[in-house]
Amino acid sequence: MKTIKTNKLFLFIANIIIFFFSVQSLGLQNLDGAYYQTCNASNEGDYYEQYLNIDKGHIHWKFIAYEDAECKSPYLIFLREYVIESVNETIVNTAFKKASYVSITDEVTRSLNIIRYCGLNGWKTNVARDVTGLKCDEYQQRQLGEKESFKYLFDNQNLYWGDDSTIYSKQESRKNISI
Repeated sequence: MKTIKTNKLFLFIANIIIFFFSVQSLGLQNLDGAYYQTCNASNEGDYYEQYLNIDKGHIHWKFIAYEDAECKSPYLIFLREYVIESVNETIVNTAFKKASYVSITDEVTRSLNIIRYCGLNGWKTNVARDVTGLKCDEYQQRQLGEKESFKYLFDNQNLYWGDDSTIYSKQESRKNISI
């Protein structure tokens, strides 16, 4: 009798572990990777590229702003980090982790300090500043732990992400500015 209870308990625990790991990897297994969106014009007249890295339940989303239409002269990086809480066939549910800016040029760094961008001074070139929860210009940054959901579709080469289904190509050997 004791052996039967022990075996049932073992099977029950094994099933919970299998279920947990199945739920954790649902969808992520295919989404894990580095994705890239080519140079685009923003509504404000700047140009930008986007990098979306999904790895083991974390999303790192990098926007690089450029002065030129060829995206050769970067001046600012905006980073967003998320923790993935769940995934289904079309939605990734996340909790916000962090927002930060990195000034890439001394000129932009001086400007950020002069205007006290996001209410901060002491900006330094090539040093990330955490702006989580702060108001930067007219944009209120997300709060730590704030929930956000993203629609997605993956076709083995492209990731269609967000409400506007922005297309990100699987990144093979693309330039990527790191900080």
